[in-house]
Amino acid sequence: MKPPLRGRLSHPQSASDVRHHVEDMVNANFRELWGAKPDEMSVADALLVTTELATNAIRHGDGITGFWAVFDVEGLRLAIRDRSDAVPFVRPRDPSNPISIGGYGWPLICRLASEVIITPYASGGKEICVVMPVT
Repeated sequence: MKPPLRGRLSHPQSASDVRHHVEDMVNANFRELWGAKPDEMSVADALLVTTELATNAIRHGDGITGFWAVFDVEGLRLAIRDRSDAVPFVRPRDPSNPISIGGYGWPLICRLASEVIITPYASGGKEICVVMPVT
């Protein structure tokens, strides 16, 4: 395999910015790195996780303060940094309210990613890094 390809987005303002960056990175480089077209389902999963991470950073983390992505032997490794020290958690569902909104993103991220690492920063905030198998 060729050396890892890294992409950084200096000032993402939205989940859409981050998602488009990852999508462009996959489309432009996957075939060059592995000599094949990526599996559409694994790319869709990676983009869904990317969007959820970015949305959570915006909604619950007081905004995105950093983002990077890299292809390595395990797949697509991507990370989002935000301003909040709070660690994500699974919100309990209210059985009396079957149409409650929210609370699905973090479990989805944990289910689809092969690895999730949360790194707190002494200066405040955290980085959540995930590995998405892209075949």
